[in-house]
Amino acid sequence: MNRYKVRFTPEAEDDLLRLYDFLLEKDVTAADHALEAIKGAIELLRFSLFSCRKARADNSFLRELLVPFRSGGDT
Repeated sequence: MNRYKVRFTPEAEDDLLRLYDFLLEKDVTAADHALEAIKGAIELLRFSLFSCRKARADNSFLRELLVPFRSGGDT
């Protein structure tokens, strides 16, 4: 089975760290759940790269991954 290497752009890494810190200040449990959701999504991406949408038209290997986390109306 193919496994792809997942790398983050510096902007994406900064966003993830910033958002995790924000959640950690508000709700430790939510921060832990978000971290697990992100880890699970990344693991999926490592095996199913092409199931995610292209981030740029000129590079079929650069993909965007949307991580489902709670419903939009939850606080």
